[in-house]
Amino acid sequence: MTTDVNVTLYQTNELLTKVNVLADDINGKMTTIDPLFTAVADLSESVSDLNDSARHLSKKAATAGKNSVKAGTTLSILRMITKLFKK
Repeated sequence: MTTDVNVTLYQTNELLTKVNVLADDINGKMTTIDPLFTAVADLSESVSDLNDSARHLSKKAATAGKNSVKAGTTLSILRMITKLFKK
């Protein structure tokens, strides 16, 4: 019985040692790729801001286009009225 316990303790100790080595390896690799995740997050935020700006600019352009059509139509009507009164 004592021999079985000793074998189990030895194997558990070996397993814990391997787990610690693996955990250290993972932590080192995470430290290496951490800046990558930060850069991807920053890029994602920049793209989102760019999309918002493009959407805003597009709405402004559409509104400006509608206003210029209205102004052009009003100018055409005024020209027609002026021609009618000149006759």
